[in-house]
Amino acid sequence: MPLNNSAIAPYRRVYQHRSLVGSYEVVARPHSADTGKSVEENTGECSGTSISIDRVSCQSVEKLRQLSREGINFIHIPKTGGTSIEDLFHLRWNISVGRFGTNYSVYPLKCSVWHCPPSTKVSNSFALVRDPVERLESEFWWGHSFFPDSKNFSKSELGFNKWAEYVLSSEFFRFKRDCHMLSQYAFAQQASVILPMRCMQEIQSTFVEMFDGIEARKQFNLVHKNVKNENLTGVAQRFYHSGLIHSYYAEDYKCLSNYF
Repeated sequence: MPLNNSAIAPYRRVYQHRSLVGSYEVVARPHSADTGKSVEENTGECSGTSISIDRVSCQSVEKLRQLSREGINFIHIPKTGGTSIEDLFHLRWNISVGRFGTNYSVYPLKCSVWHCPPSTKVSNSFALVRDPVERLESEFWWGHSFFPDSKNFSKSELGFNKWAEYVLSSEFFRFKRDCHMLSQYAFAQQASVILPMRCMQEIQSTFVEMFDGIEARKQFNLVHKNVKNENLTGVAQRFYHSGLIHSYYAEDYKCLSNYF
């Protein structure tokens, strides 16, 4: 079903292009549907530079303790370990988040509902973010099981770099691949708590302690489902298209870089 102007208007991009979502121009920073102001203007959280010059440490997981178990929301940013979080909550506590239950309003894009950015601030929520290059590498490997455009490139450092140049040089993929190529900031700006994916062990362990107690934490084993390709280990450190990815994910680098 094509989007109407009122539905797509709040989700605007700094640069102009034709999206593949309906026939409307999707023009970078999501705006508040109520005020027309950018979220940056509403919250002051991203004022043109990184939120902080200091890298966020894994001690930041203590922020999770401000969340309530009842009505907790997880904002699933594609390729940031979301499936692992969803499985933990669903299997251990029968709490439905993400693909098991998305309980907040999203922009009606042609993607799985849990992969669509929230259209408003989500109360009692958290989201995970990661380095955009590592995220892109994960997308390349994952895509080999699903998308011809990935399969056309070899599972190698050279193949990854050629594929990255291919997808980052065009807006064609921005709203394709089940919204996996959208910026992380489009999602994270609406979360109560933002945490680095690199702290997955601490994140899961903290939830186990919060919900089940300290003794349960001591016995807890990490739940993390991630396809790993040993042939690509370290590719993120040998990425040849830093200019392209910094342009494509400008919002992420500007607003979230201290989490990477």
